[in-house]
Amino acid sequence: MYPPKKQTPSSSFSRYRLVFLVTLFFLGFPLSNRAQQNCVNSGNTGYNSRQNLSSCDINLSNVDVKEVRVIYHVFQKSDGSENIPNTPQGRGFLANLHNKANQGFANLEPMTWPTSSSFFPDSKIQLYRVDRYFWQDDNMHSKGNRFNPQHGIDMYNYVMQQNIPGKYTAIHIFIPGNYGSDPDNVAGRAADIGCLEWTMLEDVYYRYQNGQAFWKHAPVLMHEIGHNLSLRHVFNFDYCDDTNGHIGPAFQNASTDNNMMGYNSSQLGLTQDQVTRMHHFIHQNQFVLQSGQTIEVLDGNVTQSGNNGPLYTVHNTMSASATVIMQLPNGAPLTWTKTSGNGNFTVNGSGSQVTLSNLGSISFDVSWTDNCLDYQASYTFYNQPSFRIQSEGDEIIMTAEIGAANASAPNALLVRRIEIFDQAGVQRKTINLKDPTTAAGYSVDARGLPPGTYRVVVYTPYKKVEENVWLE
Repeated sequence: MYPPKKQTPSSSFSRYRLVFLVTLFFLGFPLSNRAQQNCVNSGNTGYNSRQNLSSCDINLSNVDVKEVRVIYHVFQKSDGSENIPNTPQGRGFLANLHNKANQGFANLEPMTWPTSSSFFPDSKIQLYRVDRYFWQDDNMHSKGNRFNPQHGIDMYNYVMQQNIPGKYTAIHIFIPGNYGSDPDNVAGRAADIGCLEWTMLEDVYYRYQNGQAFWKHAPVLMHEIGHNLSLRHVFNFDYCDDTNGHIGPAFQNASTDNNMMGYNSSQLGLTQDQVTRMHHFIHQNQFVLQSGQTIEVLDGNVTQSGNNGPLYTVHNTMSASATVIMQLPNGAPLTWTKTSGNGNFTVNGSGSQVTLSNLGSISFDVSWTDNCLDYQASYTFYNQPSFRIQSEGDEIIMTAEIGAANASAPNALLVRRIEIFDQAGVQRKTINLKDPTTAAGYSVDARGLPPGTYRVVVYTPYKKVEENVWLE
């Protein structure tokens, strides 16, 4: 949340509320604990917004720009008055505010206060405007008090009831009517730390009325988006090691501070840990991205098996043993975790080689960290020899094909279901096997079916095999 505005003699309740909030700050409580209760749209569940990521400093030279989708909402009175109008001038004001915030994210200033990390001039984060809406509603127009979190929740519930394309995959930016009596007030509030639902800007209409000063709220927008992307106030404990010298009330409103997450006039500086934190959070919540998605695909090969070659996510080794050779992504080690199945396996120190033996079917989750971002892939290896489907008299016979490469394998067929269709496509016979049949061969009694050509469909745990056969 942005700094408290000036209090007027008629705002005694707000004064008491502010004292309570400041008291929480000195007790060391987080800004808000509403994340799990009210942040229903974002991927907040499961993301630890208090984890310290300082052991890894992101290298932004190897990162694409991430465009975060946003939707702007201006709430006018029911007659369309007392807020930014839906005119070329009003729309231009919003565009200028949006562009100024993006300019700030792309042109960071070196920190004026001491920091232990390297300086990056571009955060590689931009806002992508999906759309803008002008609503006429007296009730929503009055929801401009950032000290009342229910105001933001009410506006969010309002817009989520509207027919808005992309409303579940964007941060909603609310601009209600002027709330305070101070035309110099610049303030805002985010839904929560690491909550991608909404951000509200307070008293923006004053800026529009007084010289189109869109640039005054641009730092506020950057600050609140920082909260949405998991950043905390720099003057409180923010889980970033390179801002440790910025903690405490003396730093809170320091005029010499230029950190984006402080309460100051510049707000154009970010430390490397802060930038890392935002990218790490976005990587875990890529549904909000227009572009810049971070995806890595592992490459590997299977050797010493009955089916050597490029690795597939579900790979039939056609033998009871195999060796998997992986290419490490930018040298990052791989962690293999068995999730299900049977068989033995060993993994070398870097995770680049996995040896499988006594294989039936086994599945793994493979995880790794590259440039401070966490990735995961899943693989299944199974031993199913290829087989032929043919007929002999009034029997349909399935036989495992034993080749030189897998001559030592059990060559057991794993058959779960067999379907037989006539030439008209009518299903004439079905056999469901509760437990997969395991044998070198399997036959189906087809007596009772008239002579002719039939399509036989055999289902194994991993694939479907079809073949046309002639029954006498």
